[in-house]
Amino acid sequence: MTYIDEWLTAIEGDGSVIDKSENESLITLLDIFDIYLNRIEAVTGKIMHTIQVRMEADRAKAIDHPDFTVELKPSSVSYDISKLMGILELIDPKLAESSGAYTPEHEKTTTVPATWNMTKAKPLAKFNGEIGDLINQARIEGRPMLTIKKKAS
Repeated sequence: MTYIDEWLTAIEGDGSVIDKSENESLITLLDIFDIYLNRIEAVTGKIMHTIQVRMEADRAKAIDHPDFTVELKPSSVSYDISKLMGILELIDPKLAESSGAYTPEHEKTTTVPATWNMTKAKPLAKFNGEIGDLINQARIEGRPMLTIKKKAS
């Protein structure tokens, strides 16, 4: 049993070891625990990264494990507004606005930037194939999120 294990076991007990310890000892112990926590975080990050890289290489969305649910969830998607503005050159801007896909820049008390509602903008691609191309070019993928959760017993 290591020094850390002894302290953890004592603290997990009735906690009286904390009450009996001097502040200097407790501060030193906090520093030691912090060092170990940082090391554990770094190792955990490396392990998660390795699993994610392997899953991406295999194009896997999940790993079958008896005790854990392991999933690589898709990233959130955002769009580059400056690229989407090219849609307005391909169709009548009034159509984009009336469909609810596009809200032009306007002023309230401050200037509100132009926005695109992608749920409504994507169907505009039926009017011109270049619109679909612009939407795909404007797409900004976020990082996928690896989740590993212990299964209920």
